[in-house]
Amino acid sequence: MKRIGLLLLCCCLVLSVAALAEEAAKPDINENGMPLMPDFTLTSASGEEITLSDFEGRQIVLYFWATWCPTCVQGMPDKQALHDWMLENDFPGEVWAVNLTDGIRETRNTCDAFLERNGYTMPVLYDEGGKVFQYAQSRYIPVTMVIDEAGYQKSWVIGAQPMEEIIAILLEEEDT
Repeated sequence: MKRIGLLLLCCCLVLSVAALAEEAAKPDINENGMPLMPDFTLTSASGEEITLSDFEGRQIVLYFWATWCPTCVQGMPDKQALHDWMLENDFPGEVWAVNLTDGIRETRNTCDAFLERNGYTMPVLYDEGGKVFQYAQSRYIPVTMVIDEAGYQKSWVIGAQPMEEIIAILLEEEDT
């Protein structure tokens, strides 16, 4: 009986190592020339820690924004509508409004008050210090980025990209 248990343990260990090796072997650029999004963890407005790699298999829309940016604020209703569309259609994806929280011009309190005042329910993540925004490779906001199921950037646009355009990108099949 001990041998069977030991054999099962060894099999599990081999499978775990193989899975880790497969993840580590993911190239920095996919076959479409799009970069792999580095893994990150941010805190949501509800206090939950959100890690990108936990959502592999789902497409992620990142919307980098701040309350002091009029164009960003104008794009928020569309991102909420996209979030609602995903829920209503059981779409395997997420919309994350990534707030550029610098602690001076944009604070968690400023963002929280804005969210409450406007009734937004989509996940809002605080990017304190811009550690994730650096991957957008932009000096301007808003930026709308779509990440595919495997963690690669699928699209990237400076601006508050309309919901219809984002849905078209989400539904677009990957070239394989």
